[in-house]
Amino acid sequence: SNLYDFWFSFSFDWKCFFGIDSAIDVSSRCNVCAVFGSLFILGYLCSYATGTGFTLYSSANTLSLFLTVPPIVAVIFWFSFPSVNNWAGGSPLNWVDFSCNFGAIPFLIAGAILFRANEAEDKSPTDEEGVVELCW
Repeated sequence: SNLYDFWFSFSFDWKCFFGIDSAIDVSSRCNVCAVFGSLFILGYLCSYATGTGFTLYSSANTLSLFLTVPPIVAVIFWFSFPSVNNWAGGSPLNWVDFSCNFGAIPFLIAGAILFRANEAEDKSPTDEEGVVELCW
């Protein structure tokens, strides 16, 4: 039954995304599915490009601090606009969601500070060592 439910939902959402009439007739939100889905895909690709840039030109530690912001912004957004959350079919947020997101910030900052304090001076390979290739 779970596999059938998954397949039914997956195929319906696929039809909804590409605007097939049988899905559009059933759901009133199918007309915005392609727009939001495309924005999600674009945002996901941009997050990977940004993450690669942060890792290359800064550090993975900076990337981890940068990635703590979106979940907090998302929680603030859903608290600020509960009607959008209801329209999207999301479960209502409560103060536990809010406090868990904000309660994690001091631990993340403390971890970043400890990491920076104990980080080796320079771990980049020298010219004599050469660059390690990940793919041969």
